[in-house]
Amino acid sequence: MNDLDVNADWNLLYGDSALFAVTRKLHTAIQREDVEVTGEGMDAYLSVNRAFALHSPIVHNLVVVHDPQPLPMIRFRRRENPWVWRCHIDPSTPKERVIELLSPFVLRYDATGVSSKAFHHPRWPMDTHVMPPAIDPFAKVNRELSQEEVDAKLAEYGIACDKSLIGQVSRLDKWKDPLGVLEIFRRVKQDADCRLVLLGNLATDDPEGPEIFLQGSEQAGTAEDVALITRNDLQLVNAHSGMRPSYCRCPSGMGQVAIDGTKIKASASKHRAMSYARMEKEEKRLREEIARSFEAVEATDHGEDENYGVKRGDELPEHLKPEAQRLKERPREVLADAGYFSDDNVTTLQERKIAVLIPPERVRHQERRECSLPSAPPSEGASVAEWMSYRLRLPENQQRYRKREQSVEPVFGQIKEARGLRQFLLRGLRRVAAMRQVGVRSTQPVEALPLPGAATQRSRLRNRQWAETACS
Repeated sequence: MNDLDVNADWNLLYGDSALFAVTRKLHTAIQREDVEVTGEGMDAYLSVNRAFALHSPIVHNLVVVHDPQPLPMIRFRRRENPWVWRCHIDPSTPKERVIELLSPFVLRYDATGVSSKAFHHPRWPMDTHVMPPAIDPFAKVNRELSQEEVDAKLAEYGIACDKSLIGQVSRLDKWKDPLGVLEIFRRVKQDADCRLVLLGNLATDDPEGPEIFLQGSEQAGTAEDVALITRNDLQLVNAHSGMRPSYCRCPSGMGQVAIDGTKIKASASKHRAMSYARMEKEEKRLREEIARSFEAVEATDHGEDENYGVKRGDELPEHLKPEAQRLKERPREVLADAGYFSDDNVTTLQERKIAVLIPPERVRHQERRECSLPSAPPSEGASVAEWMSYRLRLPENQQRYRKREQSVEPVFGQIKEARGLRQFLLRGLRRVAAMRQVGVRSTQPVEALPLPGAATQRSRLRNRQWAETACS
């Protein structure tokens, strides 16, 4: 924000163990767990916030208070400008007791910010805005690493690359559930040889963190192919996310493939449109530029042939050749939505011995779950669509098709809803491809470069700057 000439500062709340004990209970109660908050704990909570409010240099036009820890400071501060409470957890259905404790503070704010529309609480009627996560694209954790850098950093921590990796990057607390991740890993490992990497650290404001760490260390120490790393190394986080090829690795072939697609609006500003006469002139200029480019490419190509021999120029690097070979394998099954259905698509896949489940018409997930079982198979002369509808109503096929809801469909939900990428803000294939890449990469574990929502002029400007940076 400072790069956009917006004067922004952080004021940090410093507390003691008494404060963190009560704020952890409030944090837990907001997420629907039964806890007991004593009057003594609330006194410590208010005392620290009173001192923080009186001594914080707040002279800004807008104040954003993050999470429950500094929430009550608004009570001890004279307000001259808007205050917003940014809640990073789900406050939609908290325990009644915590509503009673926090409402006197929350209702003093002009607005609240949450991560999803579903997180709005009806007892807090002020304006609620969805504020998508925003991560610095220029930070070390988001820098593109070469394969050599990735291999060196993983080797530094003894993480071998000979198996598929399952990873979790988060602080060690029960809401991130590292113990549950260990249990899921045990089940997955029964069917697929893989390795688990837990990258985490302990938060100073979480008194339960050390206990979770000890339990996780004990279970990780007795499990095979599990690495628990608590060192704060951003380049390791980046290197771990650089293992993208191994996410798709499958020892017994490609297995099941789920397919989906989505539409994103193009930039169609009338202010950047051109007249027909100008378009003809621009077309002539572009044709001449393209011709010059092809001449330069031909000259470069002949020069490289003389220096390096005749090659195509698009040969894969050595470390990607095993993955390319794997991608030549045919999947055992294809799952897709109704937009991909046609008689030719279904029969072609079946002729190649590939199982296929593609609904011939668009049906909501809930309607598909509630459909009745077929009484009998279609007649011998039934169409491809009739046979496919019959197959999709069988319980075993419904269960397999439902996997799309957890695999491919959430990707576009994250890109469009959480990241706000519903329309490209730039024109030209190169710039649009850069924005698409930023949106897609933001859905990958750790290597997150999410786009803020495009609801305001400032966020649009930031999206445009990030995309132009990616193009440069």
